Amino acid sequence: MARSTQEKEERKVALGLGDPEQAYQLPDLSFNDGFPLSDEEQEEWDKNRDEEQASRDAAAEHEDKVGRDRADKALKAAEAEAKKTEKAETKAATTTSS
Repeated sequence: MARSTQEKEERKVALGLGDPEQAYQLPDLSFNDGFPLSDEEQEEWDKNRDEEQASRDAAAEHEDKVGRDRADKALKAAEAEAKKTEKAETKAATTTSS
């Protein structure tokens, strides 16, 4: 079964609710009650939807960048701690065997 392009792309990291670096997203104001709109109103409505989508995309990019930076820092800290522990174990093993 072939996967869609969206599934092939790497998923974006999203920050949890209440995170201090969580991006603000404009509220969804896309409700349309079905009444016909004039050309000017339709253009304004379309422009607003485009701005909302651009805001959501920017927020997703920001949260992805922050989330990946945090993951990289945590990985580096874990690797440094592992090396430190390994050195301590090696030092303890050599002093015990002497």
